[in-house]
Amino acid sequence: MNLEKLIDNIGLTNFLEISWQKKCIVYKKVLEGLSFQLKDFYNIIEFGNIDFPHLVCLNKNGQVPICEYVDITQKYISSKIIPQKVYNLLDQSCTVRIKNIDKFNSEINLLKSEIQKIFTTKITINGYLSGNNNQGINLHYDTHDIFVLQVTGDKKWQLGDFSKISPCSNYRPDMYESSKLSINNEVTIEAGDILYLPKAMWHQTATETLSLHLTVGIHSPNIIDIIPSLTDILLNTSKAFREPIEPKIVNNRVVFKLDVSKHDIVITEMRKALRKMT
Repeated sequence: MNLEKLIDNIGLTNFLEISWQKKCIVYKKVLEGLSFQLKDFYNIIEFGNIDFPHLVCLNKNGQVPICEYVDITQKYISSKIIPQKVYNLLDQSCTVRIKNIDKFNSEINLLKSEIQKIFTTKITINGYLSGNNNQGINLHYDTHDIFVLQVTGDKKWQLGDFSKISPCSNYRPDMYESSKLSINNEVTIEAGDILYLPKAMWHQTATETLSLHLTVGIHSPNIIDIIPSLTDILLNTSKAFREPIEPKIVNNRVVFKLDVSKHDIVITEMRKALRKMT
């Protein structure tokens, strides 16, 4: 896959200024040189020695119970996938997701490495195969940006507004409020198209015929993600942050609470540490 040509077609600078985390955009027929196809997805199921939870089956309500597609004996439920059971669920309009599909295919692994040279952050690639007349997971959003690479078939994306709470992976309390939302836009992508979907945009999908796509997740850090690095700097450079918090007696109890008189030095030291990170 010629990633440099693809980036030229997208226009990286223009994309970051106009679309990044602002709006959904479809790039038509730009997916060239990717040899990964439907047969390769099936080969992973059949011969990839894949198990749960790397492979899961989904319907509009979420995960299908694993007992419907893994090896079961009278004594235990294993994580070993039974391919025929997976195909049966596909025939029932379910979706098969292979998480971190780059671990099972060398071409996708190389693609991930090339993307990481452009977006210098955590990258994930998942594969989704949806059966005929499939209704995807009910309206939801992701806490990272995604590029959808449509490999086979068509897929309809129904789009809503952005979540209003700046969600992140550990904070999305509005995820269960989808019933109050409405669809504002609808786009259909075909084989060879790429869809950019910003983080926190509500969406759901639907397919009429068999559809295979890859999702490239761009996990850009949030400001809160710098806290561990900030803590390391403060630990090694700030004597003030290593000082003990003095005890006080409150209502006949000994409590440990930072005195207001220390707030200024704390803020000053944090500013110094932040400057060291830039």
